[in-house]
Amino acid sequence: MNPIILNRSGITVQGKKTVLLCASLFYFRIPRAEWEDRIVKLKECGYNCVDVYFPWNYHETAPGEWDFSGEKDAAVYLDLLAKHQMYVIARPGPYICSEWDGGALPAWVLTDPELKIRENDPKYLAAVQQWYDHILPILASHQIEQGGTVILMQIENELDFFDCRNPRAYMEALQDMARAAGITVPLFGCAGQANVEGATGWADDVDISFNFYGDVCDPHFGEKFHYYAKRLEALDRPLLVSETSCDHLLLRRELAAGVKLLGPYNQVGGTNFGFTGSTNNWGTRENPASFITTYYSGDSMIGPAGELRTQYFEGRSLAGLLHTFGESLADAESVADEALRVHCDFPTNAVFYRLALAGGGSLVCVPNLGEQDGTAHIQYNGIDAEVFVCKHDALFYPVQVPLSLFGGCGTLRFANGELENTELQNGELVLTFWSESSTPYAELEIEGKVFQLTQETPCANGVRAVFAKKRAMRSLPLACVQIPKQLEETQITSAGDFTEIRTGENLLKNLPYQTAPVRPLEHLGVYRGMGSYKLSVSGQGLLLLGGSDLVSVRRGGFLKTYAGAGAARWFPGSGYCEVLTAIWGHSNFADARLPALMLDSGRGITGAVDVCEVQELESNWFFSYYEGSLPDSLRVPQRAVETMVSVNAWNTTRTPLRAVYRKTVTLPPDCNSFILQIKDSSAQTVIYVDGQRAELVNPLNPFVDLSAFLQGKKTAELELCVTKRDWNEPVGSPALYCGKQIETCGFVPMPEETLTEIVQNSAAKTNGQLPLRLEPGSMTLVQLQMPAMPAQSMYLRISGKNILAAVWAGNRLLGRILNWEESPMMCGDPHLIYMPASYCEGAESVNLLVTALGSDAELTCVKAEIPVL
Repeated sequence: MNPIILNRSGITVQGKKTVLLCASLFYFRIPRAEWEDRIVKLKECGYNCVDVYFPWNYHETAPGEWDFSGEKDAAVYLDLLAKHQMYVIARPGPYICSEWDGGALPAWVLTDPELKIRENDPKYLAAVQQWYDHILPILASHQIEQGGTVILMQIENELDFFDCRNPRAYMEALQDMARAAGITVPLFGCAGQANVEGATGWADDVDISFNFYGDVCDPHFGEKFHYYAKRLEALDRPLLVSETSCDHLLLRRELAAGVKLLGPYNQVGGTNFGFTGSTNNWGTRENPASFITTYYSGDSMIGPAGELRTQYFEGRSLAGLLHTFGESLADAESVADEALRVHCDFPTNAVFYRLALAGGGSLVCVPNLGEQDGTAHIQYNGIDAEVFVCKHDALFYPVQVPLSLFGGCGTLRFANGELENTELQNGELVLTFWSESSTPYAELEIEGKVFQLTQETPCANGVRAVFAKKRAMRSLPLACVQIPKQLEETQITSAGDFTEIRTGENLLKNLPYQTAPVRPLEHLGVYRGMGSYKLSVSGQGLLLLGGSDLVSVRRGGFLKTYAGAGAARWFPGSGYCEVLTAIWGHSNFADARLPALMLDSGRGITGAVDVCEVQELESNWFFSYYEGSLPDSLRVPQRAVETMVSVNAWNTTRTPLRAVYRKTVTLPPDCNSFILQIKDSSAQTVIYVDGQRAELVNPLNPFVDLSAFLQGKKTAELELCVTKRDWNEPVGSPALYCGKQIETCGFVPMPEETLTEIVQNSAAKTNGQLPLRLEPGSMTLVQLQMPAMPAQSMYLRISGKNILAAVWAGNRLLGRILNWEESPMMCGDPHLIYMPASYCEGAESVNLLVTALGSDAELTCVKAEIPVL
């Protein structure tokens, strides 16, 4: 018999219908010494499943160099999950997203211009095969048929967010690899924006899951869930939500609408150790770039140090409900029943659903989506009752539930609370209810007699009722949920400040530059870390192309630090320029608005131009109306007398305005690089050169390389095909940068390993105290003496101004903080570094490598904070 069955009624695991309450738990973000602690906490909370990403670039540390030992021993991690009987949903990618560096695609894979990532491309699939050859045998040996607990495997991740040309062929190729490697459990692809075709290509033998995020209090969310549940029922499949909010209010609403896999993402926080965080597109409309911090947690119910949060106790209650009703709930159908009427004095669902339990009876979920407690009036199947509902709660009220589901006789007609546990004790059926009402009750019918159990009269006819409010529930045993050793949320306490420090010399002085081509860092062997370019500029200035993630330019003294996300930057003036670049992380999401937000984009700089002439071009363009679509070749009829205007001029009543501005430019000799910039543009503009289409202008990166069109020419006609919403919308200010491509430079690679060696080998001799002012554009070793404190895990809270600081304990690179006034959006707490006790054992000091990003840079304060577990 197939141990895992997915069909319209739900999920069957080894013959038992099961709702999967599944928490993300990532071994690569938690120290090995703490793996079991997190697993046990989830198990004791009542969760029965974890989803696990397996990051390719975490295990293939360099091309062909594989590491599955020590902290990276995925097999041992899966053994621990099996030991504690936690089901596993394995997610080996190859792309995982997860706000992880490059979505786990190795940086060196990006250096082959002919390789097409996330496509049915032979070169890419050959690279993926190498990864699968290493990870899939581990997963196969831990499948449930082999004595492990892996029950499902996801291939790829949210492919519908990526413009894959042939998702069916690509997913089928991954599926073939998985089956060839001995994976027998069901395979599925997840839809990040509900585009099933884009996510799975409707490939045979690939099931479907969905990732749903958004406002947990949206009154129409339930309608979305219910729609997909019913559509999948028609395909004989259950609704699997492999990722969603950690908030148990939303999880309850999903359960009510028919979801069979509840997968709150990142329910257990962690740490992006080293430089494994990513960049992505969670910023503003004006600057969509964002940096994922070392501290990686969000609203998880367990924090990065293992601390318990409020959501942990919410999780216990949901788990208690699921385990109490067991298979009857796992096999339940979500029904939009017109006979069910619910009236609330608080914001709630637009549509209500009841779960029709297998074996009889129903559960009615009433969510309070408001900011105040309130009451709801429920009418259904002979029940007319009022219930009290706390804000941000959603209890499931039992209606006409047979007590035979719990080994008793009779019917639980209704209760104004949620049933969390049942036990047979000395022939008496004990029912435990969570109720926030001041007068909780359960109405039962046994042998034709209807009666109520209350706090004053808790037992009758062989049934006993226990009523408790949310806080009291923490100390009660729930179905398959242990009483937590810690009944309150973890407190984080201060353990003192680091004040005594030692500092070293500016490490950027006298760097050992070697000649190298001007290329992105990955092409120069730096996959994570930093690199410094030394460029000779003899003309009017330097135009840097593709700069990311953090770029500091020094010429004589400090000039500027910027985070361009791949956009070009102009620096006037000649002389030697030193360009220090730092990889924050490769993008974990594909977004074409900025070059470095694409998955296959490199870091550092992609090119540099020694500019000899800058032509300002705003004035004196010929104007013509243009109708129709824009062709590859543009021909504008010539007139006896042309209309000459500024590129931003023309007053008309036409809406929208479609026009062509034309101008002939004279090009300087001996130049091979021509970059057109259009500053401050709001209109949509497509550039043509001598009638040949070049490129659409991106307002967030308004530099367009026209070198291929202009090289070898003395003059050329530029055409700007413009679409304006109204005549007053600016085209912008065009400028043409003419110069020579800088082919070679001095270069110093500083990958993670080299930076660790620098920290270990550099001397910090000068005694001092915090705060510490830093020389602009410098890189300084700062050594903090460990204060006397308990030998346990702790957080460092690091404050400063205009600094980038990487943090080591011993030879372990823990992560980095960025306190910079011009920073892109930081996703997560940018001040916190987790210091696991197992990583800090024997360390006598904490070492910071601090780069000053501005003229007013300062390391202000470092505090130690200890979770009281």
